Amino acid sequence: MNSELNLTPDQKTKVTALMENEARKRQELRADTTLSREQKREKGQTMMADQEKKLKEILTPDQFQKWQKIRQEFRPRRQGGQAPEKKTE
Repeated sequence: MNSELNLTPDQKTKVTALMENEARKRQELRADTTLSREQKREKGQTMMADQEKKLKEILTPDQFQKWQKIRQEFRPRRQGGQAPEKKTE
């Protein structure tokens, strides 16, 4: 991300801290057994919107636009795999 967006040292520090914090929150969310799948999905979407808002404050408009494009290009590869087949016994 740093090289694609040409981040300044200050931006790199802020983006790294944001991404690490968000990754920790996602791990905690996945580990939370008190929430239903739907509740986790909704909370995850809220977290993503919050992350996007924070990134928009850190990045320049051009950098933010590039980040959105990179994210969209990455997304199909993440979701493109087939689900593993269920074993029948």
